[in-house]
Amino acid sequence: NPQTLAPLAKAQTPVWAIHGDADVLVPVEESKRMMSALTELNGKGHLTILKGIGHDSWRLPLGDRAALTWLLTPDGPPPEFMGDPLPPQSSAKIIGEFRPDVVLSQALALRLGNGALAELAQEIPGAVPPESLRGDMPDIRRTFEFQQETYFLNLEKLKYETKLHRCELGGISGGRFQIRFWLKPLTVSLGGASLRTEKAAIADAEEFQIVVGHRRPFPVTLEVRPTVVDSRVRFQVLRQELHIPDDNWFVEPPKTIHSHTDELPEAYIQTGLVGGLYQRRLELETEILSVIPTLLNGVEEHLHSLSQMGPQTTIWPLPVLAPETRVLPGRIRTDSSGVSVELSLAAQFPGEVAARSQPVRESLGQHYEGIAGTDELSIALDWNIIASLSRQFVRSGTARINVLDLPEPAFHELASQQFVDVLFPGSKASDMNVVLQLSSPMELHPAGMVSLTGARELSLTATNVEICYFQIGPSGEDEELERFSFSLSQPLTWKWETGANGLTGTMSWASDFHIGCSLNNPRVQQVAEQFSEGWGHWTVAQPDTPVNIPPLQIGRKQVQADTLDLSKERLKLEFQTADAPAKQEP
Repeated sequence: NPQTLAPLAKAQTPVWAIHGDADVLVPVEESKRMMSALTELNGKGHLTILKGIGHDSWRLPLGDRAALTWLLTPDGPPPEFMGDPLPPQSSAKIIGEFRPDVVLSQALALRLGNGALAELAQEIPGAVPPESLRGDMPDIRRTFEFQQETYFLNLEKLKYETKLHRCELGGISGGRFQIRFWLKPLTVSLGGASLRTEKAAIADAEEFQIVVGHRRPFPVTLEVRPTVVDSRVRFQVLRQELHIPDDNWFVEPPKTIHSHTDELPEAYIQTGLVGGLYQRRLELETEILSVIPTLLNGVEEHLHSLSQMGPQTTIWPLPVLAPETRVLPGRIRTDSSGVSVELSLAAQFPGEVAARSQPVRESLGQHYEGIAGTDELSIALDWNIIASLSRQFVRSGTARINVLDLPEPAFHELASQQFVDVLFPGSKASDMNVVLQLSSPMELHPAGMVSLTGARELSLTATNVEICYFQIGPSGEDEELERFSFSLSQPLTWKWETGANGLTGTMSWASDFHIGCSLNNPRVQQVAEQFSEGWGHWTVAQPDTPVNIPPLQIGRKQVQADTLDLSKERLKLEFQTADAPAKQEP
């Protein structure tokens, strides 16, 4: 709109357009056209096209630190690559809190074999928050007898700080899981020490430290039982082990020592204090183990954040009305080859859904038994996800879209004055809302056998899809005039192949779809024909949609989907580890 762009160009206001190239509602060419018009007006415009992103591209920039920084200080060009997401809490303040309307348990199953766990473990040292690697330790108080005198030794103001050198993860049989932290170094700083008897103070020392792992990293081994509490992975510690080698730790003497008796010179006190600590290595190991739960909490938070880094995509066959989803951990089982997890799918539907205290819960059938035993990464999805999500979507009353918001002009004809004159003589189209509404669950399932070309037919069906006409009332409320109900059957073809870039494929909408209606009268038939024309142009006229499964970054390597298994019950993807591109050394 020139009237909108002209003031922006005149004021030299920076304009950043962000558009997903997979947007089927608003073609990316529209943004290109807008930026060209702004440039012709000598405006300051920049267009970023996000590959593989659909209509809801706004979620990425509003959840990205670099994009928000540019909004505050738009002096230079916008960042080309957005890869620094905000923490979940900050993102929720901007985008809005995720409030699921439905939670489908056992919707997916995830297998992380020990091979995949080894790669995942490599990223943990860089992901554990710094506050998990430092903190306070309780004071140490000891009592001992010497020459029939009772002495009291107090070590006070203890603090620890360490660096996580590397981490190892692995499954153990019997529901157990092994975590091994390699630390280098771990420094225990002591603010002071005091030695006294019941009668008098003997000596005081200030600021000294114990350093463990100064020569090489040392391991702390934990045997834990993974559980899920409030949709978070938690580790119950069953056993922990630490042994400090004699040559891999030392005690740094106190900076200052004050002796309060002539019988014990300061040099004697230093020798006794340092030597006494060397003799108490087992107690030191116990104290170090006492701070490991804090480090373990950092690992738990990292694993939780992996499922909270912004919206995730689920299988949704329509290019509109896709719910926002999150994957939540459910039951966990470990074996000697890795860990298997049943995952729940939480979904928030677009539109204003009536508030409810708790989401609707439904259970599907993806158990971890079906993917156990492998050493790599695999994911299984239940086909009933579509039916269950759409069923609850229909019940929410928001599975609807105005036909004028659809990109196909044939749908717009349903709301034209010419069409309204036939259905509702004397009514004004401008006083109406015409809505395409999903009024029954959709089902998406494989149909037929896999062809020799690696293609598989799928069937998308819905028993009740409605075109609804509403009269806009004086206060803006909708008053229903009439509903036209139809059934929908849409064949699809999914072709895939495995190549150097992993699993790739295309989704094609077949032309032999069927729109059915139970009433045989001219008005219904006219709406059915127009609906069929719009649906046909919208789906069949679209180019084949690429279905690329990108490699997943696990630690320092990438895993690529190399096997796809489509059965009547589920879709299963298996990933194969592939070396990530090596960085060029300077």
